[in-house]
Amino acid sequence: VAGGDGGALHGDFQAVATLINCTIARNVAGGNTGGVRCFNTSDATLINTILWENTDAAASGEVAQITTDGAVLSFTSCCVEGWTGGFGGTGNSGVDPVFKVFPRLSPCSPLIDAGTNAIAGDVGANDVIGRQRFVDMPSVPDTGVGSAPLVDLGAYELQDAGCPADIAPFQSATEPNGNGMVNIDDLVAVINLFGATDDSPADITPTCGNDMVNIDDLVTVLNAFGVCP
Repeated sequence: VAGGDGGALHGDFQAVATLINCTIARNVAGGNTGGVRCFNTSDATLINTILWENTDAAASGEVAQITTDGAVLSFTSCCVEGWTGGFGGTGNSGVDPVFKVFPRLSPCSPLIDAGTNAIAGDVGANDVIGRQRFVDMPSVPDTGVGSAPLVDLGAYELQDAGCPADIAPFQSATEPNGNGMVNIDDLVAVINLFGATDDSPADITPTCGNDMVNIDDLVTVLNAFGVCP
């Protein structure tokens, strides 16, 4: 939360920013632009980056995510809420990221395997929590640039969800859930989270969830009891 402009990043006086595989989401500005605001020739380059659900005092959509006043912005393979195309660049969109346990991508996110590999290599082989950065999801079409495995957009790389019922113990949004075993802890977690939801790790059935933790999720856990494959 920022009292003035630029809830996540405020660039001024010829500052230069390069944002690669970042997730800038749910920041708030008391002034303008909850996400990134650049002006006075404070240029920014954004690659494989998500700007979503940032808010400010007056606007919504793209102008609440990023604005410029005298600065040059460059976008490549980014997802920006309310994207109009006015900033140009290649491979950009305003498609819903479909987060699961915010701000990580769900297995059904269109941002999986959708990034630009060559540039992503500049930030190393691991994502923000130390997991492998380049992971191919065979069930998802490759829509990015480069050779498989293609990088996901954002700070978190989706790992192969071979054991979706392994949801407990819960950890922070910056660490994976589970312990390699589907057991009574996972069963209790589903029961405790029963009901409508828009962001629950227990919403595992169907694969993309349905904004409801219910008997279907409970059955999935029961059927998967034991050591994860």
